[in-house]
Amino acid sequence: MKRFKFIIFFICFLVGICNYAVSGDDDEKELGYMLTLSKPFEDYGGEQKSAIDLWVGQFNNKGGFTKKKKKLKVFFADDEFNPTKAYLQAKKLLEESKVKSIIGPTYSASVEAISGLAEKNKVPFLVMTSDHKVVKPDSDWVFNLVPTNVSVVEAVYNHFQGLKLKNIALITENTKWGSIGREILVKQAHKYNIKIVENLVSPKGSVDFNPLLAKLRAIKPDAIFVWVNNRLYNVVATQWRESMASIPLYLNQYGTLVSRVELAEGVRIPVPPWMVAKELPENKIKAESFKFKDKFFSRYGKEPGLFAGYAWDAGRVMTKAMEDDCEEDSERIRNSLMNIRDYPGINGTITITSKSPVGLDWRDLYIAEIKKGRYKVLR
Repeated sequence: MKRFKFIIFFICFLVGICNYAVSGDDDEKELGYMLTLSKPFEDYGGEQKSAIDLWVGQFNNKGGFTKKKKKLKVFFADDEFNPTKAYLQAKKLLEESKVKSIIGPTYSASVEAISGLAEKNKVPFLVMTSDHKVVKPDSDWVFNLVPTNVSVVEAVYNHFQGLKLKNIALITENTKWGSIGREILVKQAHKYNIKIVENLVSPKGSVDFNPLLAKLRAIKPDAIFVWVNNRLYNVVATQWRESMASIPLYLNQYGTLVSRVELAEGVRIPVPPWMVAKELPENKIKAESFKFKDKFFSRYGKEPGLFAGYAWDAGRVMTKAMEDDCEEDSERIRNSLMNIRDYPGINGTITITSKSPVGLDWRDLYIAEIKKGRYKVLR
């Protein structure tokens, strides 16, 4: 009888070993990452990929997902700055790569194209877009890790209040991007008791801001807020500096590209904490910011850009949620994301809830002035 029990036990043991071996082959957790690697914004997607590659290497070198003893594997997809292709690539990530969660993209039209797919398939979708209309407050599966355009304006307007700047002039470009900024700037002005003394629109494709600046020179507003795409960032900054630098100029957040700041001396702009890490108080955000900047420079020999910073935090937050998911279930990952509280990201203190799917707001931004090619926080 004892011999029979031993044989049964031994068979069960062998079956267990075989089952473990089969499951042991699957020693990775998969994550989908959608970014833009094609023109015209391949530079942004490239720096995001660099940041994620860096994070994955660091994460896996430290042991990966320690609870399940698995490593992180990322499947990259290019949305080609095209919402239709973004949708098809997302389907491929879900159906072929079998990912349980997706990060990205930045392009708002691509985010909109994928959001419905994420909701339908019940897959956590952590995006990086400033478009305040894309991520809905009641979304169950779509979350955001970038301060929205509204948050950018709120940060600057709160700064205006502190300096008692009330008479503001606007310059926005005649594009969809410009109209988004113009709408928010005008709407939020009433909330902060700010008077828009001039609301100028630059012709689409124009690179000559001198006529608009000349008009504002006669009005003498307390400050000028310019909302343009980053390719016009240095153009307007140079023309402003040559003609009316005595009136402070503020730019929207998407001008924050470190490689170009030396051309925008004197301009003021909202920036995330890690870009002004040296001036932060001693805390976890400062420590994490220095780690990120040092590792990025050591690996790539250059300073990281704005989009690299958002990608870095997205990787950290998503892997934290995936670590808590012991059963490798999308709903568990989603629930973990919605329980992120006061997480020290390099872009600010991240909190995600079911009622607040955007992890950062205006309080996570600093207003900085560009001095000698570096960002200096304005107190």
